[in-house]
Amino acid sequence: AGALDEFGPRLGMEMAARAARVPGLDVPNAEWGIVERAARQRARLGVTVGVHPVTAMSDQLKQWRESLPRGSSLIGVGSVPHESNARVNVAGVIAEMAEIQGRGGRRCRLVLESATDRIEVMFWPTQYKTWLAQNEPLVVGTIVAVTGRVKMSTPVQDDDADDDAVAE
Repeated sequence: AGALDEFGPRLGMEMAARAARVPGLDVPNAEWGIVERAARQRARLGVTVGVHPVTAMSDQLKQWRESLPRGSSLIGVGSVPHESNARVNVAGVIAEMAEIQGRGGRRCRLVLESATDRIEVMFWPTQYKTWLAQNEPLVVGTIVAVTGRVKMSTPVQDDDADDDAVAE
């Protein structure tokens, strides 16, 4: 979804631009994957343009939902309840990530997003250390599913309701 799309795929244009010294070079038919393209757009523009990775990968998220144990459910970022101590399994794309060193150890703050919503996720030192020992490092642009407990702390105004809800 861009003004230069008529010249070919973005990755192909970048490859041709890097090899611009070769006369008559055609733009190769190459493109970044959905998650990589969205991560590059977010890094350059601060937003994802076009189809959001969570929307584009809805079939994979459906498979994740079906693989959960009975009684568990995987929800989207916009479906996180506005009630403290609610346990949730939530899936989204890592939009921001910051490692924070504190007295108790290294913790990680993430912002998960869907096509329309964003939430903040905090990995406390014990959980973050366990995550790093068992999984790949967290990277902006990656689709993840996390399990945790909701802690309400920041007022959020819901345009459709008269009362204030809070979320962390």
